[in-house]
Amino acid sequence: DEKEEVVRKALEIFEAMGFEIDRTDGGIIRWYDDKGWVGQALIRKSNTQPMVICRVEGRDEAAKARVEEEFFGVLKKVSTERIPRLDLGSDDYVREWMSRGT
Repeated sequence: DEKEEVVRKALEIFEAMGFEIDRTDGGIIRWYDDKGWVGQALIRKSNTQPMVICRVEGRDEAAKARVEEEFFGVLKKVSTERIPRLDLGSDDYVREWMSRGT
C-alpha cells in the first residue's frame, strides 16, 4: 500500500546515504558522531490510520534538532508513484518543526 511504499522509499534513501537502519518495526535510522550516538528517527506505517508515523530523539536538544533537520529534510524529497509529494504539515509534531523555519 501507499504507506509501505513511502516507508520503503525513505529507508532506501537513508540506506544509500550510509545510515545504520534497524528494520524491526518500519525503520529506525541512527545518527552517530565522534562522541557516539547522536539520535535516531523512527518511520513506520500506522496499522490503524492512513498515515506514516515519524518520531525523533536525540541525546540532547541540539542533537535532536540536527536529526530532525536531516530526517525531515530527506522526507520532504520522498516521492512515490501514488504519492508524488508527502504532506508533512498534516502531523502536529512535524508542522511545529516546520514552523520554526527549518
